[in-house]
Amino acid sequence: MPLDTLKGIRENLRFMLLEVTEQVRDARRALGDPSRACIEACEERDDYIDNLRHVIDNKCFALMIETPELDKPTANLIKALGVINGNLEHIADLAANVVRQTRHLSDPEFIADHEYGGFFDEILAALELVDPAVFTRDITRALEICRAEFHTDELCERNMARIVDELHGEDHTADLVTYLLIVRYLERIGDSLLNVGEAVISSAVGEKLRIYHYRALEETLNGDAGEDRPASFLMSSVGETKSGCRIGRVTDRRDDGGRTAIFKEGRLRKILEEKRAIEHWWELFPGLAPRIYGYESHGRYGSLLIENLPGRTLQALALTGSRDELREGLARLRGLLDRVWSTTLRREPVRPGFMRQLMRRGDAVRRAHPEFFGNSERICELDTPPVEEQISAAAEIEEELAAPFSVLIHGDFNLDNVLYDARLDALHFIDLHRSRQFDYVQDVAVFVVSNFRLPVFAAALRRRLEGAMASLLEFAVEFAHRHDDTTFPARLTLGLVRNLITSTRFTLDKPLARAMYLRARYLLQRFLDHRGRPWDEFALPAETLVYED
Repeated sequence: MPLDTLKGIRENLRFMLLEVTEQVRDARRALGDPSRACIEACEERDDYIDNLRHVIDNKCFALMIETPELDKPTANLIKALGVINGNLEHIADLAANVVRQTRHLSDPEFIADHEYGGFFDEILAALELVDPAVFTRDITRALEICRAEFHTDELCERNMARIVDELHGEDHTADLVTYLLIVRYLERIGDSLLNVGEAVISSAVGEKLRIYHYRALEETLNGDAGEDRPASFLMSSVGETKSGCRIGRVTDRRDDGGRTAIFKEGRLRKILEEKRAIEHWWELFPGLAPRIYGYESHGRYGSLLIENLPGRTLQALALTGSRDELREGLARLRGLLDRVWSTTLRREPVRPGFMRQLMRRGDAVRRAHPEFFGNSERICELDTPPVEEQISAAAEIEEELAAPFSVLIHGDFNLDNVLYDARLDALHFIDLHRSRQFDYVQDVAVFVVSNFRLPVFAAALRRRLEGAMASLLEFAVEFAHRHDDTTFPARLTLGLVRNLITSTRFTLDKPLARAMYLRARYLLQRFLDHRGRPWDEFALPAETLVYED
């Protein structure tokens, strides 16, 4: 680790803290005794602080660029320093704005009767903690820095209530408005201190965390025993998610074995859906879903700590695994689905409503690819009207195509939500928050399109993906035949249309997006052209699922 450079950055940051602290003290003094000299001194210091920020930024960037062998903890520290540096400079700017507002006070004595001292007590106490917190990665001190934001928010609310009450009178209206602006600047300093504290926490745990993420994880790790041990863990991101949930792999360093688990935090509704789904799967098929280690709710948010299951996703196997391992995983998947679908089959008609699902997501697709809408096209010798007309027409027909039974589906049956452990020849399902009793065509269509939409164009890999699609389709067709599901091909066609079109909103690769869109248009038109004939005679044109440039 380049100790000399890091030592230099720490010295610069200490100077930054000294100057920012003095700027905040000047703001406090100016409110007690506003003067022209105080304003000028504050503005001169502001220039020096701006220069210090650039010096620290440049050293941090240079250290990252010129030292490729940096270890991860040092790299995390440098990233945190960049965040802290920018927020300290912003605090100085806000303090300078407080000083400038004193020019507009018609009666300097007016403000002495108001409760602004508490803001400065909180801010100055937090600033004293920054240097020791940053370079020792002290989470306890970081949390104290974060608490300054909660306290300044409370002070802001009290001051705002008094200001609003006093504005009903006839005196000091202009001074009250000026004081209102001052209170808002001080409250925003609290926001910057929260960013500083969160940067320290992120540096300590190895991943960017907001304070409520950290608190949720701390509470979940401590569990129901009411323990109040300081959390000691490392966290790393797990892939990407479009659900809005925060997902990370967590290693609890308080355990001798260093237990590893998956932490999920997000909107309470989604977290509860996943918790209930996992519990339901465990009742029916123990071991297929991850174990739940802990659950916490906090306001509108919830968090889960769940088992970090062994194995690789089917997507990883398709792209980087051996052919034998992929073949074994797909064979295991077919057997598992047969057992799940047969066990949970209920003879009750269910209408999947794929076209209604598509209509609900139409705006998101339109924002990403507006060129797909409003035009007629000729596709594979078929003249097709605008896609909106096709979808509306198919939606009317779809009402006739109820599935004859329902089964328990995964609900988000992508390649990367199925794990295969080759060592134990075992499969696991993850991300089960959309799981429910429904038409199995939903899972089949999602699985197929999750293969097709991968931005992988090497011929050998495309053949493997097509083989995975064909493997599941062959099984699903056989299952449908065995259970007298005569409209399976027609419903699957609409399911594929829905997923092909909605998947385009997740890619800005125009050729791939257009490939999915044109196949959906072709399938839609083939479906519509079958009107008036028995739907048990409809056949899915399987060649549509072969990708060619």
